[in-house]
Amino acid sequence: LVAVVLWLVRAFRRAADMDPTFSEAQGGLAFMALLQGRIEDARRLAEIALRLDRASLGGVLTRSLLLEQDQAFEAAEQLRARALSMPIGARGQTLAQVLASTDQARAKAWTEI
Repeated sequence: LVAVVLWLVRAFRRAADMDPTFSEAQGGLAFMALLQGRIEDARRLAEIALRLDRASLGGVLTRSLLLEQDQAFEAAEQLRARALSMPIGARGQTLAQVLASTDQARAKAWTEI
């Protein structure tokens, strides 16, 4: 897991270096910082991501986890609901729809074993 996190940090950092206004790179760095226990870095990077784009999925998810850590549970839940309702990708599906279709595909695969 540590190797994967370090690989992702490098990938997000390269993307942010190439385009500092790419909100998802900043949001990804925020989430990776949170996973590494670097809370203040996670807060700062999530703020940057959300300042660049209010719909930054990485920024919204990281901020929701930080709010939960701060015991602001209602605000965290509202942010998570917002994240799940955001359209992602070229098809315009929401994150909730993508996750549901992934779960359905996984469930179908298990029933065919």
